Amino acid sequence: MVVQADDQAVAQQRGGPLALGVGQRAEVCGRNLLGKTYPGRVVVVEKIMGDKPIFTRAASQRKALNVVQVVIEMGRAFSAPVGLQVDVSIHRGTP
Repeated sequence: MVVQADDQAVAQQRGGPLALGVGQRAEVCGRNLLGKTYPGRVVVVEKIMGDKPIFTRAASQRKALNVVQVVIEMGRAFSAPVGLQVDVSIHRGTP
């Protein structure tokens, strides 16, 4: 699973700078996953940040977020269609 993490949102939730690393535990959940939570782990954190344009319902409201791409290895029990929107929590430290 590929995740695009917003650096500002991560920093606000963690109370400090973006701290993502290989081996960190992750959990994937969302209403489209029938209320289940699936474990995973970070296997790749891209070294370069990029812009991701975000569009709201109003045409005049567009903003760009700085994002870093993170790859999460999911267990065999996880199955979802490509492009499904989910929530991902990445835990500090290693497993």
